[in-house]
Amino acid sequence: MNDKGNEVTSSVIRTVDGFYDEGLLIPHEVIRRYMIDAEAFLPCIKGGQDWKVCIFYKWYKEIFHFYVHHHHDAEEKIYFPWMNTKAKIPESTAAEHKELFEWLDKIADTEAEVKAQVAAADGGTEVAAVQELSKKWVQMKSMMFDHLSSEETFTPGILKEHFTQAQEAAVVQKIMKQLGIKGARIMVPPIVEAMKKWSGEEGAAAFVGALPPPLRFFLKMFWMPAFLKTQEELRSIMGDEPPPSKRGGCLC
Repeated sequence: MNDKGNEVTSSVIRTVDGFYDEGLLIPHEVIRRYMIDAEAFLPCIKGGQDWKVCIFYKWYKEIFHFYVHHHHDAEEKIYFPWMNTKAKIPESTAAEHKELFEWLDKIADTEAEVKAQVAAADGGTEVAAVQELSKKWVQMKSMMFDHLSSEETFTPGILKEHFTQAQEAAVVQKIMKQLGIKGARIMVPPIVEAMKKWSGEEGAAAFVGALPPPLRFFLKMFWMPAFLKTQEELRSIMGDEPPPSKRGGCLC
């Protein structure tokens, strides 16, 4: 990767030419990267590996589920109504959000069955509930990617034609304020890490520099270390050894 970053997962926005391209790319790149990673590690959960189940559902419920819900809520309640003052947002967008929320709950509802089957299965064997979970994840990923691509098709043009960068930044600040400390703790670190890949260190630093000083302090001292630890735990699902935090038992 070069210093500017070029690892964009969007199939629509391949290069960033201005703020109008970044508008939804900033939150969307996190969702896509999270889903790509989970698609790879979910099949690695085998019988007897309760600690992997614990890591996945803790991350899913506390981080991924929250992130996607808040992002789509912010679109429906703040970002798209603002854009609708100058242009027309496709009506299908809200219906797609509703369907995706239902899928998020479907994945959450698999927890009890997956836990029970993994605990009961012989060590290292395939587990039917995990295989079904992986299939559901791939289905949700396909729908999510199509939805994100659809939004990225119409948003840049509207922003470029009708709004200034300062106006868009003011709306983003309103969304950030609505996040609160808890929401910022969950959403800002993965955004920064994803930006390093598609916008480079310079782009990520510019994003961090625009944050209020207290958030920059929390990000550096607490939120980013916690995020990196969670990412390390998720990567451990690919292997056979639990991370230090899960050795000696897993309290789900």
